[in-house]
Amino acid sequence: MASIIPELSYSQALSSERLGIAYIEDFRPTQFDLGYIQAALTRVPELVKLLAEPKALDVYLRKHPLNVIIGPKGKIYLAGDKHHFLFELWLAHAPLCYYRVKANWSWASNKKFWKMMKAKKMVNLIDQTGTQREPQDLPRYIYQLRDDPYRSLAGLVRRAGEFNKDPTNFVEFLWARFFQKNLKTQDIARHFDDAMNEARILAHSEAAQNLPGYIKWGACSDLFTLP
Repeated sequence: MASIIPELSYSQALSSERLGIAYIEDFRPTQFDLGYIQAALTRVPELVKLLAEPKALDVYLRKHPLNVIIGPKGKIYLAGDKHHFLFELWLAHAPLCYYRVKANWSWASNKKFWKMMKAKKMVNLIDQTGTQREPQDLPRYIYQLRDDPYRSLAGLVRRAGEFNKDPTNFVEFLWARFFQKNLKTQDIARHFDDAMNEARILAHSEAAQNLPGYIKWGACSDLFTLP
């Protein structure tokens, strides 16, 4: 990791579109849950290997900066997306990550800041139980987010091509709640293969047609079983 050297001071990074760098613990989540299964099945093995090659890791992280919003007192908040990537970096014991500032709202009061975050859909204040929460309830660190197996299911169903990626933040949480409501498979953390196969069919059903990224039946791929 010695090759990763901050390009900017903390204060300079606030109003810059260039890459800044910060410790994993400096990034503040803007949601309550994520999918542990999805995280474990995606980039963690690759990141662990890269940790042994600092130069290659540096190149990789520069290509995948986090998008952030600078909040009151210079706090760094994730701009809606890439919570899973940050969690994967934490699982792999990577200490640092590059980031790009999408908006500098450090001037705002706490109340004004969260009003703008909600208006721009940069924060998801609904937890996996469907409960509307408050900004002060958000976890402080990425590793404090709770596991939502249905969020893993939604993410992996999308990766399998059963619905399209949508630029709107938190879309996969809508799919997660859809699967939670409609899947017949119970205890999906223990029966994830069965849930995955059922969800891949359900994603093309008429019941899902109003969800973002919906693909009409006929364009899906063959069913599969996770390794």
